[in-house]
Amino acid sequence: MTPTATITATAKNHLLPTLPFCNYISAPIISWYGKGFCLSFLLGRGEIVDRETGYQVWAPSLLAVYDAKTGGFVEIRAVKPTDFGRGDDRDAPIGAGVSAPQKNQVGYLEKQIKLFEASDALLAALSAKTPIEEAQKNYRQNLAAIVEAPLWPYVEKLVIKAN
Repeated sequence: MTPTATITATAKNHLLPTLPFCNYISAPIISWYGKGFCLSFLLGRGEIVDRETGYQVWAPSLLAVYDAKTGGFVEIRAVKPTDFGRGDDRDAPIGAGVSAPQKNQVGYLEKQIKLFEASDALLAALSAKTPIEEAQKNYRQNLAAIVEAPLWPYVEKLVIKAN
């Protein structure tokens, strides 16, 4: 199993420099893909609109999928709010986000480490085909602690559910 931190770094390093219209990439989302599981990432526009509102995010415009076992790239595809049951305007910000400099602060990085640990534990449980309820609960709590509130409804549609 490839560590979540490694797949996340690969996704950031490969995708963001090649997609100039995408300024953010979500936290890793453990999702079902085909007959297995993967790490999904939402990408979209994010920028400072004005001083009062600060850094804002738009609805995700792309979904990138990586194989959770090998860490290999699977696909990237365009998405729109309606794919997630949402009616957000694609051309307007949906709310406050976390800017790149904020994501380099100690508090955020500590949350990110906890998410990676929880993600790796859930992936291990999925791979071993053992009960995932506790690992899933821990993962979802850590994911919710790091995902920007306006993006949570999108993330929640993708995150793996216990079968």
